[in-house]
Amino acid sequence: MLNQITPARSADQSPEDAFDLLLGCHQRIRHFTATAAKLAHAQGATADEIRMAAASVHRYYSVSLPLHEADEEDSLRSRLDALGDQRVQHA
Repeated sequence: MLNQITPARSADQSPEDAFDLLLGCHQRIRHFTATAAKLAHAQGATADEIRMAAASVHRYYSVSLPLHEADEEDSLRSRLDALGDQRVQHA
């Protein structure tokens, strides 16, 4: 399938912390970017698969990614700026 995300964590795994959540968000960015690239060369996929994958990419980039950006700006940026580390500020 064009749009498949890694399965959820099993019950026996430790709970996610803030770092895990951030990594998960960035994994989704990579996932939907890769899905968009697959759509550009989707040979052998049905029209429904293409439509569903395209809708999920659009939904991610129009709804979820802006929320993720806002979260980072509101909760992380001030903390990172407070570190005063030139490498962090440059990044």
